[in-house]
Amino acid sequence: MKEVYNQSLIKRGTAWPDAMTFSFPFGFSNQDYYSEGQRLTPNMMLFAPGDALPEVRTTAEFGVQCISINKRDLTSYLSNQDIYATFLEPPRFYPLVGTALEEGKSTLNLISNVLQKDSSLALLEYEGIRNSIHDTIIQTVIDLSDTTEDVVLMPIARKKIVDKAREYIVSRTNVAPTILELCDVLGTSRRKLQYCFQETLGINPTSYLRTVRLNAVHRELSDATEEVAVQDIASDWGFMHLSRFANDYKTLFSELPSETLRCKQM
Repeated sequence: MKEVYNQSLIKRGTAWPDAMTFSFPFGFSNQDYYSEGQRLTPNMMLFAPGDALPEVRTTAEFGVQCISINKRDLTSYLSNQDIYATFLEPPRFYPLVGTALEEGKSTLNLISNVLQKDSSLALLEYEGIRNSIHDTIIQTVIDLSDTTEDVVLMPIARKKIVDKAREYIVSRTNVAPTILELCDVLGTSRRKLQYCFQETLGINPTSYLRTVRLNAVHRELSDATEEVAVQDIASDWGFMHLSRFANDYKTLFSELPSETLRCKQM
């Protein structure tokens, strides 16, 4: 949910009782705002249970991005990734600092902007898109809350994690797993997974999975025996931004996806 206020006001949000909410300001103002007796900067983020959302006094031209997640599901993912999160306790504000946090905030804004477009309902018809959005949001929230210390592993341990990840990816013949799914299955945080991939293969797991999905689309376009739409196949594999998908596809295969399909149909 994204809301924009044109004037200063006092507001208390609502969510279902078993939800955890994740909110941060965006957009127009660099002014501070106030909540729970605290003066807060625009780079602060709020985690709060759905039945204990604090009252907030906003500034004029204030925007807020709010995401609600089932607390039980979130707790399960955190446990599987061996992350302890203090935000599951009473409402807390956290500073949005550091590259990872800014990337997470940008990711959530990007998803929100896509979902507000007229074409979003059509995109949500595809299971790959729905899974991608759901898992990206949850993993981003987990990443923003992960304050665990970096772990240094021996090369053999790093390779073992990467090998298990690749074996699982290969086993998923009809759809590539998300980062959240990989972390959940392997019992590791994304930070550790990324460290292992980077040190073992020289590529991060997100880029690796994107290449897997691009190859899957290329394979389906090359094997098409009847008229199909590139958008349908790309969306089935979780590609939400079609222009970016087409650019990445051309970079990898030196042709546009429509050209692959056209060559097959000639």
